[in-house]
Amino acid sequence: MAESETTTPREDGVAEVLERLRAGVRQRQAELACLDEQRGDLPAALAAVRRDAVLEEPSWRIEGASALRTFLERASYALLGRRQHRSLISQQSRFNRSAELALEDLHARQKALERDLRRLERRLEHLEAGPAGRP
Repeated sequence: MAESETTTPREDGVAEVLERLRAGVRQRQAELACLDEQRGDLPAALAAVRRDAVLEEPSWRIEGASALRTFLERASYALLGRRQHRSLISQQSRFNRSAELALEDLHARQKALERDLRRLERRLEHLEAGPAGRP
């Protein structure tokens, strides 16, 4: 007796979820490829510091939250938290920016030192080889 070629609704749901997961993975791979192109020659850690250097105030787009809840949260933040947080956010953003600049400087210096090292290695090889007429 041949097996039935029909699928159950549960199998259809699993197949749909798997396809959505695959699509999500493909999208994430494309995003990472774009980030690599934008990052250029920078190491991943430096690119992450650059991306996260500036802190932002909270966003009030809360999925599934009622308008009243969102209004109350915004009002409480505006009345109680903004003044205290604004100076901290500003200070942290300044620190993050200075750390980013220091890391960029270190990266540039490391690249320059690597170039100098390669140049000196070539020069040393040339000096060790000596003149062609030496025994």
